[in-house]
Amino acid sequence: MRQDLRLYLIADGGITDRKMLLEIVDEAISAGIKLVQYREKLRSRRETFECAGLLRTLTRERGAVFIINDYLDIAMAVDADGLHIGLGDLPLPIVRKILGRDKIIGVSAHNLHEAREAEKGKADYIGLGPIFETKTKETLPPVGIGTIKAVKKEVSIPIFAISGINRTNLDIVLKAGAYGAAISSAIMKAEDIGKSVKELLDIVALYGDIRELSPESPVN
Repeated sequence: MRQDLRLYLIADGGITDRKMLLEIVDEAISAGIKLVQYREKLRSRRETFECAGLLRTLTRERGAVFIINDYLDIAMAVDADGLHIGLGDLPLPIVRKILGRDKIIGVSAHNLHEAREAEKGKADYIGLGPIFETKTKETLPPVGIGTIKAVKKEVSIPIFAISGINRTNLDIVLKAGAYGAAISSAIMKAEDIGKSVKELLDIVALYGDIRELSPESPVN
């Protein structure tokens, strides 16, 4: 799998307005981001759909993989490349049945048990966390580096560490066994987005991992 697919941008609609969100994603893609998830917790479903459509057009034109957080109907409506679900969303087997094998499905996990269940359910990857504290959204207490190590030993699908990850600790989660990292604030709130992305990509490039996101997914 290409190195640039291991740095996963969470484009959080709660951080900024739509116009700025699109500009940030565009700049991040220009700097090397190739995997974008749109996460929206504040706007209406209609507004979320409209923004998702704009992001889908942008990511398709720029050759980036586009994943929707939570909303199966919106992911289908805009023909996203995949969907990321949490414990409160539709069950993984149902989502897989609806989307089929050609779409990427990621699952949030907070511990080894949930990670095992995600793999058992045929998820393509796990978003494991919160690893560190974060102000981007309300989360559970940090699970720490030890959880990455424990999951790495028992689960074979890719692990994306999430929450509070930045340039100073990205190498720590990669050393612990994470396949990659899902990052929001460290990119979206950076004074120089392009510089931030390139610094993060340089760190990711130091760590090799031959596993792929999905043997049948369009991102391989």
